[in-house]
Amino acid sequence: MNKLYFFTLFFLLTGVSTLLQAQETDTRTASRIRLREHVYNLASDSLTGRLLGTEGNLIAGEYIAGCFADAGLDEYNGTSYFHYFDVKIPSVVPDIPIAVIEGCNVIGILPGTHPVLKNEFVVIGAHYDHLGLAAGRIADGDSIYNGADDNASGTALLIELAGLLKEQGGLSRTVVFAAFDGEEQGLLGSEQFLIDSLFPQDRIRAMISLDMVGYY
Repeated sequence: MNKLYFFTLFFLLTGVSTLLQAQETDTRTASRIRLREHVYNLASDSLTGRLLGTEGNLIAGEYIAGCFADAGLDEYNGTSYFHYFDVKIPSVVPDIPIAVIEGCNVIGILPGTHPVLKNEFVVIGAHYDHLGLAAGRIADGDSIYNGADDNASGTALLIELAGLLKEQGGLSRTVVFAAFDGEEQGLLGSEQFLIDSLFPQDRIRAMISLDMVGYY
């Protein structure tokens, strides 16, 4: 691993760990409660599994954007947290899609504090979409893939880290908090994040992916 990447990751993780250890017990408890609430909200039956292109997925994206705003993150492009992209659903006829579905990454920015290093980026990402409804019954009459671990857990941690790092005052480098859509269909949101070059790739110094962190 490149030394710069290693030390960026090391200081990010140790900084968050030190912050958590230094907090009062009631603050740590509040953080755990918020994490649980985020998972419950994102994995709620009302969101019907957060499948790409569904109303439940849209509601989840709006929820994340609201959390980013509450944490005090900047919009990634100065006007919005939403990074939209089109997903073509293939048909049996080559080059003719059955439909085009709109996907949406949710991206917030915590500006860096160093006059030079603020122009470099650390990306922390988690996908928030899941599988939606099952074709048949899963168990006990339930047909919803709620996706609490995959990946409401990672998204909840992403949201909580955003708030903690904001309270800490940020890092030397700019931190990009990215909630990706369309992961279950083949990493579509994260791929589009790179295709659209939202941030110069030669200035991205590290990327941390938070995926299925609900088990330990």
